[in-house]
Amino acid sequence: MPLHLVTYGIDKLSGSLRNIEEVPSGLACNCICPKCGSVLEAHKGNIQRHHFQHHSVAECKGAFESQIHLLSKAIIEENKALMLPIYSGRFCSFPQKQENFSDVFQECAQDDLQPDCLCKYQDEYGNVQTLWVEIFYSHAVDDDKARKIQERHITCLEIDVSQLFKDTETIDKNTLTDFLLNNPNNRHWINYPQGDEQVLAEAEEIRKQGNIIHFLKKYSNTDISTDRFQSLIYCLFSMGYTLPQKDYNSIYIFVKKHLSDYQSFNPIIKRCYVSAVQILFCQLAVTSFANNNEKIQLLKSYCFNRKDIINALDQRVNTVIALGARQYRPQSSPVIKIKQPQYIVDKKGRFVKRRRL
Repeated sequence: MPLHLVTYGIDKLSGSLRNIEEVPSGLACNCICPKCGSVLEAHKGNIQRHHFQHHSVAECKGAFESQIHLLSKAIIEENKALMLPIYSGRFCSFPQKQENFSDVFQECAQDDLQPDCLCKYQDEYGNVQTLWVEIFYSHAVDDDKARKIQERHITCLEIDVSQLFKDTETIDKNTLTDFLLNNPNNRHWINYPQGDEQVLAEAEEIRKQGNIIHFLKKYSNTDISTDRFQSLIYCLFSMGYTLPQKDYNSIYIFVKKHLSDYQSFNPIIKRCYVSAVQILFCQLAVTSFANNNEKIQLLKSYCFNRKDIINALDQRVNTVIALGARQYRPQSSPVIKIKQPQYIVDKKGRFVKRRRL
């Protein structure tokens, strides 16, 4: 393992992090150690790599770790962005993505806890959310802190930077920036309430209202992600929800009527169509495959040439059954015969209530 050199110090006047190349040589650098606070001297000769050394005390062991820790926080604050890793829960999963923040605060105390970075961002519903970021080099978040974070429903991500510069003498800011902003590896969720916890809460609200048609209409006119909407559907049916027959009929006629137009749909109507089919499949799944196999095959015949839909449906329905949804039974089994549905679809593919003549 190479000898690690300190290339970042803290400016005594401003308190900001300064690179060795930004300051004059010797004590004129006016910097102190990021770990112990002792005076640093800038060595910028022609033989060794430029670096800081302690002026009058022995070199401290934690200086290299502290500079990585401080620089990581500074990069997140400077760029107001971070690559978030995949989330995979019981009911839902979300892909990796680069999140942009409106505000970033370092070492902002929250009662008895203090995250390395506290980041503010806007979710897909337009709500302001808070993300805590913990930088891990040698001390990971302990069990007690993790428990408090989970009990308080805080969204928290831990990033491991310990392996990034283990084989190099110095820290390269560009490498660290690329790792934080573009690389989803070496990081994990301490807690992610926007995952299963929020999906369960939203699904429970839909179940109480008992109006999935309203939910489907609302979905077709919002920017909520397809993955999230589908997660709500499967969570809802896994909780034992079953469609009233009139709603089942309304959704079924929409699927049957618009199958041939699927490829011409705009993205919003297309995903609404796919979700409508999935709702029907889930309804049949919770009443047991054994009793509804004929109906399931009939429903598949209406979208058999959409292999992408069928493959996704088979996988999702099996998930619903695996989660125990078959233990629930509707009061009356759904039927395929359609008569005077309560809702119809307008020219734009939206659900509207049928007017009585």
